[in-house]
Amino acid sequence: MLYYYKEVKRLEAVRNFVIYKYDPGSTFKTFANAKEAAEYYVDTFRKHYEDRGEVSEIKQVSIDGLDAFRIDIVMEGTEYLEKQIIVIFIKDETLFEANGICLADDQEGIEEIEAILKSLRID
Repeated sequence: MLYYYKEVKRLEAVRNFVIYKYDPGSTFKTFANAKEAAEYYVDTFRKHYEDRGEVSEIKQVSIDGLDAFRIDIVMEGTEYLEKQIIVIFIKDETLFEANGICLADDQEGIEEIEAILKSLRID
């Protein structure tokens, strides 16, 4: 797992970025492809958290040449709105979830997360 954390000038403007790796058989559900996993993620959010935030439509993107699927979520935190950028992809039958979080109005944080996503190389 790769973990990135940056605390910026405003105390509440904490940003982080995490990549989760789920080896085959290590999750409670198996997916045929990354799009199916992204659809499951969106359906689960809508079922359990839609009253606390909004989820975007799934967008197809690329991570290191792999088909990937991006989901943007704006969700109520305890005192602020939080933006999550989630990208799901599969390499060699292993499911990956890249997840960046910042304040919803933190444009610099959003750009930083997007730059990290563009620079990812999966070995």
